Amino acid sequence: MARVSAAPAALDHQAVATALAAALVLLTVAHWLVQAVLRVLKSLLKWHRQAFVLRPAPMAPGYLPLIGHTVALFKAVGNYPCTWDLFSLWATETAPKPVRVQIFTKHCVVIGDPSTMKRVMSTNAGNYAKDTGFSYAPFLEILGTGLVTSDGDQWRTMRGHISKALRVDILDEIIAIANRAAHRLCAKLDKHKVSGGKIDMENEFRLLTLQVIGEAVLSLQPAESDTLFPALYLPIMDECNTRSLSPWRAWALASPEWWRHKKRVKQLDGAIIAIVRQRWRTRCERSKDAAVPDDILERVLEKVTKKEYGKETEKQLCFEIKTFLLAGHETSAAMLTWTLHELSTSTGKVRVVLSAVRFVRLD
Repeated sequence: MARVSAAPAALDHQAVATALAAALVLLTVAHWLVQAVLRVLKSLLKWHRQAFVLRPAPMAPGYLPLIGHTVALFKAVGNYPCTWDLFSLWATETAPKPVRVQIFTKHCVVIGDPSTMKRVMSTNAGNYAKDTGFSYAPFLEILGTGLVTSDGDQWRTMRGHISKALRVDILDEIIAIANRAAHRLCAKLDKHKVSGGKIDMENEFRLLTLQVIGEAVLSLQPAESDTLFPALYLPIMDECNTRSLSPWRAWALASPEWWRHKKRVKQLDGAIIAIVRQRWRTRCERSKDAAVPDDILERVLEKVTKKEYGKETEKQLCFEIKTFLLAGHETSAAMLTWTLHELSTSTGKVRVVLSAVRFVRLD
C-alpha cells in the first residue's frame, strides 16, 4: 500500500515543479515585455519633449513626417550641394536662429551664428554634452574615450596631459619631420615620373600625413608607418566614413567586411598598445644618461606614475593616439589634395609660383 500511495505524491511534486517553471518563464517574458514597452514610451516621451522644446527654431526645408530630413540628406550624398553644404545653407538662411534638422527620429540643431557657437563651445559649455550616441558613433572604435569624445573630469585630466606634451618647442621638431616627409614624397614622385603613369595623390598625401604623425607621436620610422597604418588604420577609417552615411553597416553581422573591420580594429589596438607598453618598459629600465625619444608619447608618459600605469592607462593612451591619427591626417591630407588640385587647374601667377617652388627645390 505504501508503494501505491507514493506514486501520486511524486506526480504531484513533478506537476508543481513544471507549473513553477512555466510561471517563471511567463514572468520573465512579461517582465521583458513591460521593460520593452517602458523603453519605447520613454523614447517617445523624450522625442516629443525635444520637439516641444525646439519648436521655436525654424524647420529646415525638405522635412517629411516621421523620417524628417533623411531623404534630402541621402540624396545629397555624392552630389552638389553635398550633405555638409545643405547643413551650412540651412543654418545660414535662419541665422542668428538655429535651424532644426531631423534624421530619422534624431533631433538635430544646426548653428550658423558666431555668438550662438560661442555660447555652446565656450561661455555655457557646461550645459552641452558631446553626442557620442549619434554624431561620433561611427568613429567610436577609433576615438573611444579620447580627448574628442570625453567630458567632465576625464576630459580635463587628459587635456592637461596632452596640452603639456604639446608645448611650443615640439613644433620645431614637427616642422622638421614634415619637411623630411615632403622631400621623401618628392623623391618618390621623381622616380614615378619616369614611367609616366598615373598616381593617386590623395593616397600619397594620406601616407605622408600618417608618416608625420607616426614619427611625431610614436617616433615611428617611415617604413614602420607605411607597414602599420595603410594595412589597418586606413581601411578602418574608410569603413567608419562609410558608416557615417550608411549607419546600418554597423549591424551587418552577416557581411564579411563587418568581421574584417572588427579584426583590423583589434589588430591596430594591439599594435599601438604594444608600442606604449614597450616604451613604458624602456622608461622604467632606462639609465639617467640614456637618450630619450623626443615625441608626444614620451612627454605624456612623463606625467604618468608607476602607481597610475596599468591596462586602463594603456587603453586610454591607445584612444588618444588614434585620436591624433584621426584629427591630424584626414583633414591635412584633404587640404593638400585640394590645394594640389586648385594649383594644377589654375593659370597665371599660380603656375609661376609652382615653377619657382620647383626651381628652388631642385637647387
